[in-house]
Amino acid sequence: MILSGVFAFVFALTASAQLSVRPEVLDRIRSESVRFDYTYSVATGKKADLKQTSGGCVTAQKDAYLVTGLGIEVRSDTRTRWTIDRSAREVLIETVGETLTDELLLTPTLAICRYEDFFTPKFVERKIISGGIVDRFDLQLKKPSDDMSEVYLLIMQEVGEDDAETVRLAFGFKGSNASWIEIRTGALHFAEPKPLSYYAPAAGEFDGAEWVVTDLR
Repeated sequence: MILSGVFAFVFALTASAQLSVRPEVLDRIRSESVRFDYTYSVATGKKADLKQTSGGCVTAQKDAYLVTGLGIEVRSDTRTRWTIDRSAREVLIETVGETLTDELLLTPTLAICRYEDFFTPKFVERKIISGGIVDRFDLQLKKPSDDMSEVYLLIMQEVGEDDAETVRLAFGFKGSNASWIEIRTGALHFAEPKPLSYYAPAAGEFDGAEWVVTDLR
């Protein structure tokens, strides 16, 4: 399993003395703008020993998001999704998926920002690690999907030498082809919500003849 050994060293309970319980972390994800870097890993094979990894950056608030990675930029203002390859001067424009599951499979990082829309969370356990705590939740899809099972969410809270608290998340699931997929974030950075226009391309940005525009709306 992808996570085997990640939290192998468990330390004394005194490590959590500097940390307060933060159930509001998930509330902030729902109500504020959040930005984070992420790594996206896919492991295949019986022992999940064939692993591919990529990464990028996410800025999101509830249904709106901007995701960058592997030279691709994906934007959604809650109604329209733009998939942009700026180096190739190509853009695909689509109506946001008819179902939440459609959106989740197209952009799995949404699970972190919109977990409550997709899943019913169940607290499983808390582990004490060096400098912090890890809370594990099992997530049950509100609408079952053959493409996703054994879903989990980890909330990792650490305190640095300057007493600053850092929160990171990990979201993983088993795919339809028995592969394991995991998204692991860097530190979460919160801000006031942005206008939805922030998540859409600038008006007329793709009007030039050099752009190949495929509009499926």
